[in-house]
Amino acid sequence: MDIQSEIQNSNSKILIVEDSEIQAEMLRRALVNKGYSVSIAKNGAEGLEMAKREKPLLIISDILMPVMDGYKMCSEIKKVEELKNIPIILLTQLTEGEDIIKGLESGAENYITKPYSEDYLIAKVESLLNHAVTFINRPDLKGVEIIYADKDHLIRSSREQTLNFLLSTYENTVIQNRELTKAQLELKTLTVHLEDRVKERTSALTKEIEERKRMEEELRQKVEELERFKNATIQRELRMKELKDKLKEMERGK
Repeated sequence: MDIQSEIQNSNSKILIVEDSEIQAEMLRRALVNKGYSVSIAKNGAEGLEMAKREKPLLIISDILMPVMDGYKMCSEIKKVEELKNIPIILLTQLTEGEDIIKGLESGAENYITKPYSEDYLIAKVESLLNHAVTFINRPDLKGVEIIYADKDHLIRSSREQTLNFLLSTYENTVIQNRELTKAQLELKTLTVHLEDRVKERTSALTKEIEERKRMEEELRQKVEELERFKNATIQRELRMKELKDKLKEMERGK
């Protein structure tokens, strides 16, 4: 039976190797929702033992984990005859170019950078499962020795696997750049919207302040009018009193 038929006829699960319970559960739900059966290992050592026991369809593994990291686990799996053809996807932050070389050295078929799109990850899983023969690593071929960051690296991956790995690097970069551009456009739109809202609010506040000043001026004028009216009333009353006093004097003089 060839590799493709072996994978298609396997009843094994997809194995997730992830020390973060939250990320493992999110990934599990995404795969289960697509009809896959899933098992979870908490580190590379546990993942290696589960891979030997369950012989999964495919393995998705984080890299930075306790006990055994994803690179080491991947390398150990590729040494086992009955496991070496299982496609492995590594999940990485890809902060250094050396990450790509380590991924190739470990024999991984693909990698996905974090944070990743759920749809993109599912598409990668389906691609590897449907076309596994294209992505199988060939460690039996003559390796290529390179120097990167003053370190020697021996890469035994096939040309097909190396090309696929590097293409996935480019694809991830394109997707991340697309998401970054989208985020920048959304931020720009939000900024413009906020600026418009600020201008509207500033204009409204300016009008409100002007209206208050007008009302205060009207109130001041009315207060002054009332004060003048009060003073005039007082003067009139005083004048009336004076007139009454004079009338009384005139009546007494008669």
